[in-house]
Amino acid sequence: LSSVEISTVERDLIGYLANSPKLCRYLHLPLQTGDDRLLALMGRKYTAAQFTDTIRLALSRMPFLGIGTDVIAGLPGEDSESFAKTVRLIRETPFSNIHVFTYNERPGTRAAAMKNTVPNRERTRRAKELIQLGHEKKEAFARRFPGRETSVLIEKISKDGTGTGWTGEYIEAKVPVSGIRVNRVVPFTPGAYRNGLLV
Repeated sequence: LSSVEISTVERDLIGYLANSPKLCRYLHLPLQTGDDRLLALMGRKYTAAQFTDTIRLALSRMPFLGIGTDVIAGLPGEDSESFAKTVRLIRETPFSNIHVFTYNERPGTRAAAMKNTVPNRERTRRAKELIQLGHEKKEAFARRFPGRETSVLIEKISKDGTGTGWTGEYIEAKVPVSGIRVNRVVPFTPGAYRNGLLV
């Protein structure tokens, strides 16, 4: 499930996801910022605490759930304390995939009318810090999977007959088994995580 606002991720949906054999164990919840003041200015209907409470609930039902998010670096009014709150929330949350966007003014949005803009150079610096943190979180999550059975949707077959695709938790994997076909879901127990792939 991708880009679901947390106001729609209620207990029933998490329960369905936990029990469904059809849905992948991955949930993408846009955060944008970890600062409540900025969330309110953006018109978001949740706080940072409500966001993390939803994730804790989901993880209590699905400990190996992949969790993705979106964050924006350099929102208007994002001072060093606001940015630190975003970094802290990300560090304390077991995200597996983070999309980082550098803020750019877009006419007609609430943010475009806000004052106290962040200099472009600082926006870029903050985005780079968040991207690096995202890489660390992704790798930490993927390293939990060697030795654990998962499933992989095969998207392409190499010349040597092995398949590459994505696990249900949204980790790229290379399946060294011959005879598999594209668009098939196959069980897979990886032995390692190397070069960005479960193998």
